[in-house]
Amino acid sequence: MEDDEPFDEKPKKPAQGATFELTWQLFKSGMDKEAIAKERGMAVSTIEGHLARFVKTSEIALDGLMEPDKIEKITHYFINAETQRLGGANVALGYEISFSDLRFVLNHMICKGLIGEERQ
Repeated sequence: MEDDEPFDEKPKKPAQGATFELTWQLFKSGMDKEAIAKERGMAVSTIEGHLARFVKTSEIALDGLMEPDKIEKITHYFINAETQRLGGANVALGYEISFSDLRFVLNHMICKGLIGEERQ
């Protein structure tokens, strides 16, 4: 680096769409959520948030992320619930299911038109 060049201390972050896309590409290549998080230096919950976006657009199949019995249990809850709030679902389901799994199923249900999208 020459003396007159400015020094940028912070590395540039990828644009938000690009970071989601990178997660998607790694997932499509066969990496699981934990491996993607390690590769990207992110929390697993962050990666799950990225993947939830692709569940909502049907680019990721729900059964590729979680067990059928969980899907059924969460689907049953949201079909009968008065709200889509994840905290309420977590309490009602006995704290057995992660917020990410709740979000995956909720996004899948919205994508398939089983329920409408509620403003949070």
